Amino acid sequence: MKEHVYMYSSENAFVKFRIVKAMISDVIDLFGKDVTFSDETDTHVSVSVHVNERAAEQFAKNYVPDVVILQPKRLRDKLREDLKKSWEVYND
Repeated sequence: MKEHVYMYSSENAFVKFRIVKAMISDVIDLFGKDVTFSDETDTHVSVSVHVNERAAEQFAKNYVPDVVILQPKRLRDKLREDLKKSWEVYND
């Protein structure tokens, strides 16, 4: 269940993202305790987790700009394109 947050059915992958530190407990609640935190600053921390890619994508979309996908690059690129399309729809 911890790898299939939001119940999406797609491939699982290693995903790394950057979050604001205030979201640490939210990440643990959502992804469980099998997450790795690294690269901590005063305001942000990186999170590594093995999870369903669609779930990671949805998590990042739900919490933009507080969550930024770092890896895998294809997921980061997909999210960037989706956000550009969303911007175009609402930028009138």
